[in-house]
Amino acid sequence: MASLNKAVAARYDRPIMPTDSCMLLRPVVVGPDQLPLPRTTEDVLASPELAVLCAIAHNDDFDVVATVGTAMAEVFGDD
Repeated sequence: MASLNKAVAARYDRPIMPTDSCMLLRPVVVGPDQLPLPRTTEDVLASPELAVLCAIAHNDDFDVVATVGTAMAEVFGDD
């Protein structure tokens, strides 16, 4: 699960025991606290997919969004 809200990510980051089951489910929860802040083009290019997810999770940080957007434009351009 991906959450843009730290409180929601923390709330669902725990094991779940279904009522009529002996299975213990452990969701993978990713929130802003678990995602790095890509600050350079090199950070973005090291893992473009992660960089895009980071930009979404840290959408309130203009520097992160601008860095990711600029690096992606340099790599993929507007053919």
